Formats: sequence, structure tokens, C-alpha cells
Amino acid sequence: MLLDAQHGQLGFAKGSIIAVIALSLSEIR
Repeated sequence: MLLDAQHGQLGFAKGSIIAVIALSLSEIR
């Protein structure tokens, strides 16, 4: 259970970072 929770948090964090980078790149263009 704990491992699944940690994995979910990491996945969410990575998704958020990717979203921010995608937005920044789109704004630069």
C-alpha cells in the first residue's frame, strides 16, 4: 500500500512537471 501511494505521488509529480514544461515551451513559441 505504501509503495503504491509513493509511486502514485511520484507519477503525479512527474506529470505536473511535464505539464509545466509543456506550457512554458508553448508560451515561448
